[in-house]
Amino acid sequence: MYEDFDSHMSVQFLEQLAKDAKELASLIDPEKNLEDWIDFKIGRARQDIADIRSYIEYQSKQQPLAERLASKGYLKASNIIKNRNP
Repeated sequence: MYEDFDSHMSVQFLEQLAKDAKELASLIDPEKNLEDWIDFKIGRARQDIADIRSYIEYQSKQQPLAERLASKGYLKASNIIKNRNP
């Protein structure tokens, strides 16, 4: 199922997620406590998105370094291509 998704679809999902999160935030009364399961799911969703962002940011910084090392002969170009899709 998940292998069929491409980055275009992921961007669409993230855009919808941002809209849903904004709407949800407007529905929550900050003066009232939410049920524990709601707090848990919101916290988990926030952490999951933060983890993905951190991973993509790290990968985008590492790839140019690997390409520079390959161009100087420190790495084989075939290893870079193989490692682009974890």
